[in-house]
Amino acid sequence: MIALIQRKSIIAMIGTSGLRHTTLWNGNDFVDMDFGYYNFLKETNYIVKDLYFWDLID
Repeated sequence: MIALIQRKSIIAMIGTSGLRHTTLWNGNDFVDMDFGYYNFLKETNYIVKDLYFWDLID
């Protein structure tokens, strides 16, 4: 599960209802949460079908 990943990364996802979204994972949560956008871990408006992960190396 993504919540277990403790590294900064880029996340791209494809889901239901036309969801196509790329965001940053800060090691604890989606950066979108800082902007009050959407919590993909807790909300159920979309079902993520494909998830792509790129590790950001310091």
